[in-house]
Amino acid sequence: MRPTKISSDAEGRAGLGYTNSALFPHTDRSGIERPPRALLFVMHRPCPIGGDSLLVHGDDIVARLLDRRPQALDVLTEAECLFFRGDDFVRKPVLAHRDDGRFDWRFRFDSMGFFPRDLIDVLPELLDAIREATIRFALRRGQAFLVDNHRALHGRTGFVGSREGWRFLAA
Repeated sequence: MRPTKISSDAEGRAGLGYTNSALFPHTDRSGIERPPRALLFVMHRPCPIGGDSLLVHGDDIVARLLDRRPQALDVLTEAECLFFRGDDFVRKPVLAHRDDGRFDWRFRFDSMGFFPRDLIDVLPELLDAIREATIRFALRRGQAFLVDNHRALHGRTGFVGSREGWRFLAA
């Protein structure tokens, strides 16, 4: 496990995670072959305005999709997307079947994820389901959250001022 300082004051760091921009719920490190399973985020210095944490469990997204457009799950398990990390990328579906009948997630909705046409057709329902299932909360200094990076998506709202936290990723 290796900690990463996530600060809006970080100089020379690439990626939206090091800015004050909003981050749509996503899988951390979706552009590598095996994204880390555990993600721990600890708030060291909250910002004065915004920066709320966003979490959404994959099962809640799937339940909404089953109600609205069940065939979307077929597309999400079959259509291969491109997920980038720098110059490297992986070609994987958004959902992978698990032995227990549930799904592991690999998703990002930013410039590091590219979707094939058949997935773009179900993307509006997927994004709506993610937005509706997302919980939002503010972390105070010393508070944290721990998620299964394969089963839940995380993000944050945009913010004003500086903010500092520590992210720990583990296989």
